[in-house]
Amino acid sequence: MLLAWRSLPWPLIHDVALMHYVAWRIADGAVPYRDLFDMNQPGTYLVHLAVLRTLGGGDLAWRVFDLAWLAATAGVIAVFAMPWGRVAAAAGALVFVTYHLAGGAWQAGQRDFLLCLFLLLGALGVARWLERGGVRSLLWSGAVLGAGITVKPHAALFAGALAAVVAVAAARACGLATAAGATAVFVAAAAVAPLVVLGWLAAVGGLAAWRDVVTGYLIPLYARLGRTSSWSVYRWHAWIPIALGVLVSLAGAARRRGVGARHLVAALGLAYGLAHYVVQGKGWEYHLYPLAAFAAVLVAAELPAALAARRRL
Repeated sequence: MLLAWRSLPWPLIHDVALMHYVAWRIADGAVPYRDLFDMNQPGTYLVHLAVLRTLGGGDLAWRVFDLAWLAATAGVIAVFAMPWGRVAAAAGALVFVTYHLAGGAWQAGQRDFLLCLFLLLGALGVARWLERGGVRSLLWSGAVLGAGITVKPHAALFAGALAAVVAVAAARACGLATAAGATAVFVAAAAVAPLVVLGWLAAVGGLAAWRDVVTGYLIPLYARLGRTSSWSVYRWHAWIPIALGVLVSLAGAARRRGVGARHLVAALGLAYGLAHYVVQGKGWEYHLYPLAAFAAVLVAAELPAALAARRRL
């Protein structure tokens, strides 16, 4: 709470200010990508546009939004970890909240931070489907991952990995026909938000310009862009206890043969988070957010079991 309170004076800075400006121009009638050149994806502008229309464009409005998004993300972490115990749920949420607020104003509202909520919800939906079955979990998990893809297309890699999990699990449980149907439901749900956003771009006259930016600028640029010469992890000292906590949790679950669907899905999220950071090749701190989110899920997963074992001694 103290960190959140002390963050209230943070200004709207860094990449967020640029995207706020683009959203402001869109609100005034400018066509994205045609009247405004930028390589960020349209879902990001829609988030900023929603903030401008509901909370306003000031620094405090963005702080309110950032803290609300942080609370929602921490809440999903807690829900994901709740089957392992309330201590695990609370600790995981607290780790992520602290990680974000300790990063400073330049981390507020970054796209990779926004993406975490979509990734975690998608992972939660697939984990629930693995535990309970039912098509609804696949529908809403696919839908939120699709929304995440409109913010940062890298999320498609995680969506594809989860689709593979759905296919394999359904095939083992019910056969290939059921696997094909379940996977199709998940993939179709994930396609909804991107198609809706592309439809919006077409309706406002920006689709052709968006395609030109992606194929004529973004992809060629990053195809030949050099990678960082020396890899570094900002706030590396913070990652030591986080990494140790994750390793201890996974080892403890494996030792007591307690690895379940949520462990597996969260571990897949960890792998995606690492790929998300490495593939982008820039070494920027906010690219670590997906890794931090899934690490927060797992960091205290075995803490309730450890405390229970200690009480029995």
